[in-house]
Amino acid sequence: MASLYDQVSEQIRKLISSGEYSTGEPFDSEISLQKKFGVSRTTIRKAVDSLVNEGILTRRNGVGLFITPRFNQKNILEMSGILKREELESRKQKVRNSYLRIAGKYYSKILDTKENSLLYYVDYTDTNNHSITQEKLFLPLDNYPGFDLASISVGSVLDITNSGNKAVTTMEQNMELILPEREQQKVLKIDEFTPIFKFHNLFTGSENEPICLEIRYEDATNTNYAIDFD
Repeated sequence: MASLYDQVSEQIRKLISSGEYSTGEPFDSEISLQKKFGVSRTTIRKAVDSLVNEGILTRRNGVGLFITPRFNQKNILEMSGILKREELESRKQKVRNSYLRIAGKYYSKILDTKENSLLYYVDYTDTNNHSITQEKLFLPLDNYPGFDLASISVGSVLDITNSGNKAVTTMEQNMELILPEREQQKVLKIDEFTPIFKFHNLFTGSENEPICLEIRYEDATNTNYAIDFD
């Protein structure tokens, strides 16, 4: 026979699966759960710990419990170009900021260029019917001598990264699940507790030389994708 805390954790799991709570939103406190299920605090703590270990709940110190955002292979493959967003044709881009800047120590190291070399920096939003994405592109002037800002409104990120004088052949990607800074809260129109995906994508050439960098921020609770193999 299952232990009492296993029974409670199963009931909590069903409560979450029922859709009563949205992904990423605050969950009941342990005190509230104790009252709801009529068991001891120790039993609730064990039940919650098991769900945290399973990745179903997330405990944030000093804040409380949250439903852990679920992401899968689709979220990752979208950035490789295999997946495209639903309703891509209805998307709208708005450039928030764009200018030539010095690479500096940090970006020169990532892009394997000199610290005083010039980069095109473009910060824009990509919006469709159900989501907003913030994109930041770092395009070395040497690789994109004829970069046209208008290309933002007519092409995908992959189209833009391939518009330079070097062909992109691979992409090195890091993805994090984080809480948003104030900038992302404002741009993505979310609150401080809404988890977001941060993608750090380094596009490289045939000899593994860095060509450009993209940093993307996206609401992790609103990730609907469709597969497009064309």
